[in-house]
Amino acid sequence: MDPVVAEVEKIKEDFQETYTQTRKHIYSIQEYGKTLRIDKTEEEGSKESLPRINGLVQDGLKMMQSLQFRLDLLAPQMPSVEDAEKAQSLAHSWKNQIQSLRMDIRNANLQAKANMKKAVQQERELLLGGGEESTTRRRNLQTKTGMTSAAESITESLRRTRQLMVQEVERSASTLMTFEESTGVLRKAESEYKGQRSLLSRTRNLLSTMQRRDVIDRLIMFLGFLIFSLAVLYVVSKRIGLFKLQRKVVQAVKAGMAGGEEILPMNGMNVAPVHPELNVYGLSRLIGEVYFKSYSGLPKSQQIEWNNRAMSTIHAIFTMTASLYFVFWSDLFSKDDGVGPITLRRSRLSSFTLGVSAGYFFSDIGMIIWLYPSLGGMEYVIHHLLSVIGVSYAMLTGEAQVYAYMILISEATTPWINLRWYLDEAGMKNSHLYLMNGIMIFLAWLVARIILFVYLFYHIYEHYGQVMQIHTTGAALVLVVPPIISVMNLIWFGKIFKGLKKTIAKKKSQ
Repeated sequence: MDPVVAEVEKIKEDFQETYTQTRKHIYSIQEYGKTLRIDKTEEEGSKESLPRINGLVQDGLKMMQSLQFRLDLLAPQMPSVEDAEKAQSLAHSWKNQIQSLRMDIRNANLQAKANMKKAVQQERELLLGGGEESTTRRRNLQTKTGMTSAAESITESLRRTRQLMVQEVERSASTLMTFEESTGVLRKAESEYKGQRSLLSRTRNLLSTMQRRDVIDRLIMFLGFLIFSLAVLYVVSKRIGLFKLQRKVVQAVKAGMAGGEEILPMNGMNVAPVHPELNVYGLSRLIGEVYFKSYSGLPKSQQIEWNNRAMSTIHAIFTMTASLYFVFWSDLFSKDDGVGPITLRRSRLSSFTLGVSAGYFFSDIGMIIWLYPSLGGMEYVIHHLLSVIGVSYAMLTGEAQVYAYMILISEATTPWINLRWYLDEAGMKNSHLYLMNGIMIFLAWLVARIILFVYLFYHIYEHYGQVMQIHTTGAALVLVVPPIISVMNLIWFGKIFKGLKKTIAKKKSQ
């Protein structure tokens, strides 16, 4: 059975029982005084005290009013509309019954007073009479009057006690409500404490993650430097020889002091003497002289470009590998683990790698400008200037390093372009290897400089709010440099596509 229906049925039973009892008490009030006689016992007079009966009737009325109020509240909660209407109709009829009972109580009290007046008149007539019977009745009347007065006093005391108990119950209910509110506050404080505990746990995990990253970065930097140093020592000791390298450096220094060969690249204009053995291209020249016999036969300008492209290839491989690691494998940029905006994340290893790249771009743009236009035209100067500004800003401020590494992934095309120049200089322009190299340039350019930049722009759009959290200069670089470089990439891609078509058509004709 539905709990609301069960509660309504219980209310009906209680109301009917209370109504019946109240009716009996009203009838007792109405009959009060009719059977009152002087010879009634003290106990019977006490039980039939009129104030006590009226008190019971008033309690019954309050009980019925309470039941009627509860029924009125439960009526809208009945399972069906018909049951709800019946309950409301019953509550209304109960209200009318209670009003009728009040009228009956008033009439019953009036009747009781009339009965008592009549009884007093009868007793007075008896008392005025003489004889032993009159004396006995007088004594009984005095005893009864005293007992009635005592019973009324006790009844009044009980009523006051009942009122005090009701007040205590109300205060207890108020205290209980206060306890419930305090319990709610304590539960809320407990939930907030649990939230703080969760936050502290996340903070602890974050600090552990950052500490672990720092240790891994230091280890990778140390291992990379160690491997690089061992590789250089191995190549020098096994292939060139430490003493041979020392002799060549000494000879280069002496040649420089004696005023050795000068480089005359720009429009027939003499420039200050440059000795490749004493700059970053020295190692490339030494390796070229030992491993490639055709190197010594190249003109001085092509030897410089040979060294320049060798350093470009080494930088491209190093930078591309590091960029792929940071963007797609490392959790520094690829995971949203609550360490802050992705545009503000950095580590020692990421800043170190950008420093290496910035150093390369500085040296390479210096060579381009110094030997202009032998190593590249104005588009190379613009490209390197944008790269120097963007990479240096990300390295020095730690902002937008993720976008710097996304752009540096495009260095994946550099080794293939440099290999094409080496094949051209080696006279292998008509070989299958030269054609395959052209196809690889086309595919690498399409992936690393076209599709990747589409993903870059989408990433900026998705994290635009975080981009706006960095400094205005950094946000301007993020929003300006990639579009300019992408336009240049599209122009170069068109030239590469035309060159590839021309090469394939030439192969087919042959």
